[in-house]
Amino acid sequence: MSALLREIAREITYPSTVPVVATLSQRYYCIYPDLNLLLVPLGERSFLLHLPDLYHELGHPLLEDENDPVVAPFRDACERIAGAAEARFRTLAVREARGHGPRPLAARLENVAASWLLFWPKEFFCDLFAAAVLGPAYDWAHLHLFAKRGSEPFFIPSTGYTSHPADAARMDVIIRMLRRQGYLTKSDAIRTAWNMLLATLGHHPSPDHRICHPDDLLDSCVDEARSALADMRCRLAQPGTTGRVHDLLNEAWSRLQADPDGFAAWEKKAAATLLPTSLAPRARPSECPAVFGPH
Repeated sequence: MSALLREIAREITYPSTVPVVATLSQRYYCIYPDLNLLLVPLGERSFLLHLPDLYHELGHPLLEDENDPVVAPFRDACERIAGAAEARFRTLAVREARGHGPRPLAARLENVAASWLLFWPKEFFCDLFAAAVLGPAYDWAHLHLFAKRGSEPFFIPSTGYTSHPADAARMDVIIRMLRRQGYLTKSDAIRTAWNMLLATLGHHPSPDHRICHPDDLLDSCVDEARSALADMRCRLAQPGTTGRVHDLLNEAWSRLQADPDGFAAWEKKAAATLLPTSLAPRARPSECPAVFGPH
């Protein structure tokens, strides 16, 4: 998995030190930027549909390194969004608290302001990083993960703050980035599938959700992230982009939709090709040349 991550980094011209991967996670993908350590579940390399989430995790170190001028554009852009969003929602909260709106909304806006300041822009920027450098595969992976977990897609914190924004808002910015990269047809297909899933599950956006995730702020996230990635000279995916890992992860989602019954057999063979030949399993002692002596 570490070798795979290094290959991904080469494909996308990753501008920082590539993390080491350990297959020790018991709670999905997670990263410790201060240790430069990325954890994934055991056996994850045998499956393709959620490997796009590696790209999301690669975004986090770019936001945490305060000493590398190469990644400063990405970090600075994220901080600008966080500061602007906090000021916006603090102002709204004060206005609502003065009696111009329902009291529960004022409390929620305080929580939303804290969430935007501390966490949400980082998660949005990592989503945007993944969508920008990989393309549609990351969008499909996010949709699939939400479908498996079944959480509330329009969740807004009533008390405290949350580390991740609502899944619907995340999907919104991901699709916006995809369209900005030129994937118009594919982004429409993902949007249609997402809306069908929400309708099937009976989820509908509340007025509060629209207030807390305004279109202009989400557009600013996309604009700032894309500009910063260009400044860091990352390879941005667009129709026609190619690369061994890029092609395989995007093909996996196309194959799943075109032939769901045959996907498992195809995936088993395709996943085996991800392991670099230099890391192919070594011969067991019984298969070693006699020069190594008895064992």
